[in-house]
Amino acid sequence: SWDLFIMAFLMYTTFSVPYMLAFVPAAEISPGEQITSDVTPFDIFEIILDCLFCIDVVLNFCTAFTDKGVYHTGMKTIAAHYIRTWFVLDFFGSVPFDKIVQSIIVMQGKPMDASMQNVLQG
Repeated sequence: SWDLFIMAFLMYTTFSVPYMLAFVPAAEISPGEQITSDVTPFDIFEIILDCLFCIDVVLNFCTAFTDKGVYHTGMKTIAAHYIRTWFVLDFFGSVPFDKIVQSIIVMQGKPMDASMQNVLQG
C-alpha cells in the first residue's frame, strides 16, 4: 500500500542522507562563482522522492483516522486533526527548501558567496 511505499523511501532517506553528508564531497564553489544547474540522474531521483513526500502530505489531508474508537471521515475534521498533530513535522520534513533556494539563486543568475554555500550544504 501507499504507507509501505513511503516507508521504504523514508528508510532509504534515513540512511542515504547521513551517508551523503559524511562521505560525498560537496562541490566547491568559490566566492562570486556562478552556480551551474547540472542535473544528474541521482538529482532526478531525489526530486522524485521530494515530490512523493509532498504528495504524501497532501494525501494525509484526505486520510480518515480513529480517535477513542470513533472513525472520522469528515474532511474538515481530518484536516483539523492532521494540522494539530503531524502536519508541521511532515511539512518541514517534506518540502525541499534547499533545492528551492538553490533554484531561485540559479534562475536569478546571482553568484553564490561562501556563507550561502554553507547554509545550503547544512
